[in-house]
Amino acid sequence: MQIIYDLLQFWELFLRNQTTLACEEFCTATRDLLWGRIMHGRFGAVSIPKVEPAPLPRFPDSPTVRIQRKNVEDRLDLICRRLREYDEKRTALTEFTPSDLDLKSPKHAGFMLASANYSDHLTSVLSELVHLNDNVSKWLQSVRQSKHQTNVIEKMKPKAIAGCFVNTAKHGLRSDSKNAVIDFKALIFGEETVAGQTSDKILDETAIINFDGKGFDAATIIDDLLQLWDLFLRYHTDVDSTKLQEVLAVRFHQRIGTKRYSLVLGPGFAKRLEELNDERASMEKLSWGS
Repeated sequence: MQIIYDLLQFWELFLRNQTTLACEEFCTATRDLLWGRIMHGRFGAVSIPKVEPAPLPRFPDSPTVRIQRKNVEDRLDLICRRLREYDEKRTALTEFTPSDLDLKSPKHAGFMLASANYSDHLTSVLSELVHLNDNVSKWLQSVRQSKHQTNVIEKMKPKAIAGCFVNTAKHGLRSDSKNAVIDFKALIFGEETVAGQTSDKILDETAIINFDGKGFDAATIIDDLLQLWDLFLRYHTDVDSTKLQEVLAVRFHQRIGTKRYSLVLGPGFAKRLEELNDERASMEKLSWGS
């Protein structure tokens, strides 16, 4: 059953990200199944059963191999730490209400600072997930395996978007490659009842990354990359990725019993994303041509 679950998880990620097939029903049903799997012990709320993937070939051992393996594990530790910090900053936004978006609100400055901190930590998480590929590729080479095995992740849309976003954040806009920036943020509001009094509050915030004129939810990109790396590390390496599995368990377990929300971006919003992308492209050409 382990392999069946993992195949379902991979195909859900692949079909949703890499195709335009009408597979929403399959993807939704698969995610429901995987969430149920969490409830029944695949990850577990506190302790995580040992996941046994398909038998792996025996990898050679040497001081170089051990160093490269530790580099991968150190990167995974850093990813887990960055994720915890990111979730803390994201949770901090729930202390505010929709009225705090008003410039006249005494808590407006605090909200803007919390939102900026969230964006900074979002960039850090994506950066670590992108650069994990460097460490894994070096480990593969050290055990005389092709580093191109990671192409299964490199060619997936979440990695392409994250890589482009990280490069743009680090190097700025460039005319010789695609760019990805946060053009908008989506706030999710809800009601909270305390002592019989009902009031509005901010439940969540997510960044909309503009990649090639299209909008992508940053939180979904993070979750997809975490799942892809979890599958790859378990089936293609002997690296200890238990901590990554624990982080996945916590993140997904927190969603059990919660409501889902979705938003279809209207044609006006989609057009504005394209306009902003075209404007940046024009500015880059002028800059490089001057």
